[in-house]
Amino acid sequence: MRNKTKSLIKVTFIYLLAFGLGAAFLVPMKLFGLITVNEKIDNSILFVFIAVFIAMAVVFLFGLKYKSIGIYDPFWSVSAILLVPAFYFVNQAIFEFRHLFVLVPFGIWAFRRTFHWARAFEHLSWQDWRYAKIRRRYPKRYILFNFFWITLVPALLVFFGMIPFNQLVMNPPEGAPDWMMPNTWAMVAGGIVILIGAAYQWLADRDMAKFRAKINNRNKNIDIGLWRLSRHPNYFGEILVWWGLFFASIPMFITNLGVPVYLASSIGAILITVYLFWVSAPMMEKHLLSTKPQYAQYKSIVISSIVPFKRKKTLGAGDSAIVEEYGN
Repeated sequence: MRNKTKSLIKVTFIYLLAFGLGAAFLVPMKLFGLITVNEKIDNSILFVFIAVFIAMAVVFLFGLKYKSIGIYDPFWSVSAILLVPAFYFVNQAIFEFRHLFVLVPFGIWAFRRTFHWARAFEHLSWQDWRYAKIRRRYPKRYILFNFFWITLVPALLVFFGMIPFNQLVMNPPEGAPDWMMPNTWAMVAGGIVILIGAAYQWLADRDMAKFRAKINNRNKNIDIGLWRLSRHPNYFGEILVWWGLFFASIPMFITNLGVPVYLASSIGAILITVYLFWVSAPMMEKHLLSTKPQYAQYKSIVISSIVPFKRKKTLGAGDSAIVEEYGN
């Protein structure tokens, strides 16, 4: 059995164990009546987060055991899709056919993103350059940086990003007005945005894979397909997915306590957008500027970081070889 296959089997086992332990905590809490969702109190979000935290901690500990932070990479999409049944469970929500307008595109995004990670994954000892950089820069505080920045922050972002789905499936307060009820058209609109985001991210990843497949592009920066319109189109697709989930839940902006939760429902999409624009993209660009000789010129031509936008000019000295090769 190949090293990659063995490693993927181990990672799969780790995730089954991690989320199994999370479920082992969450299910008894609900069955014993400790999780309540009614007009007086709603602590379901807290208990779901504790379950996610347990799963996150298990993956983190296995990462320390195998000295591999890379096994945490799929947590983003895996935890997102597993939060769906968790929110159904704690709310005792009944599945409705119209939920598929959101669940199908969201599931496509999550499974495609996880599969994309699995294809690139090599073995347990592999890790992203960002992790190696943090280890070199903070050797004594590496475990703390690992836990809080690499592990906890993404878990929080995904959890907050999924709150709109909780709002979407929760039971409205008794006697709630029609405008507070789940809206099929909002789910359709949100699902369309999610699907567009998933497709956009897939196209960006496909362009990158096509570019990297050519040996003579090893020291060049990509400038084909969607990467000609922004420097990080995959991030744009990611942002669309989370805002689409928010749009789908727009009518459900009142909790059972009667407290407006506009910020609670949108904070996930906002934080993910801020994180990608002001943390992930700048970090990636600093790395590319130091490793890709043409990146500075590419950056001056493709002026938009994430959102697709018109290039500053049609061609530059750094573009010509790529344009000739790909026929763009």
